Amino acid sequence: TGKEIKKARDDFKISSMLEKEKEEILEIISSDDNFYKIEENEKEINIKILEIEEKTLELKKLKKELLNLKKELKKLKI
Repeated sequence: TGKEIKKARDDFKISSMLEKEKEEILEIISSDDNFYKIEENEKEINIKILEIEEKTLELKKLKKELLNLKKELKKLKI
């Protein structure tokens, strides 16, 4: 009958829409994997930045010590 055909057509449209949404969700999930990889890389980069900042501080301290030693040496030469 016409009602059954219409119902079957509507059911087909709904299942098609659900399938499309399922594909979109799967695409989002797979792109989330990339997001997590990027996030992981970002964490590694931030760790490296912190290491560099620590090394920079150490170098500044050493430079200051060197300058102080230079001053002391100058005093001793006088």
